[in-house]
Amino acid sequence: MPVANMDEKRGVTLRFIAEPSGTGSYDIKLTAMETGSGKILKETDAKVSATDMTGNIALQSHFNNGQEALKDKPGFWEASGARLVYHPERCFGPWLPTLEITGTALPPVVKITYEGTGELVYAIRIRGNSFRPKVFAKGVYKIEAGEPGTDKWKILENVSSVIENNTEKIKIEF
Repeated sequence: MPVANMDEKRGVTLRFIAEPSGTGSYDIKLTAMETGSGKILKETDAKVSATDMTGNIALQSHFNNGQEALKDKPGFWEASGARLVYHPERCFGPWLPTLEITGTALPPVVKITYEGTGELVYAIRIRGNSFRPKVFAKGVYKIEAGEPGTDKWKILENVSSVIENNTEKIKIEF
């Protein structure tokens, strides 16, 4: 829900309300307000099937092609409700160091595996040659990157997750 002409220094509070409508669906409302004053900047409403409400609630802070993020990241999120359950092990973040990959003809593939269990976290063909992998839990990961099925494939083991403001970079050159 883009909100036009927002002052970058102004805090924004998002309120999400989902109430059963009694007909097998929920009435939902998302409101963006100025923090402090409560001035409503934007509201949107929808009716959603109860089946579609099963699962996760996520707010995305990316626009356009998914590469452009909000300038200010929220420092605190709060959610409440009788049917909400918090699973900290499923939260998105922390991160791995930024990867800078050069020397591939095609955009490189990055494969992330959690070393604690050997479980594949995800594999993605990235845009460009720089990528900061997000992971679901603190820990140690294996990173594989390059062009699969060629000699341009590298494996990095024992890569520890880092906090958000860490600027560490890993250069992978072919």
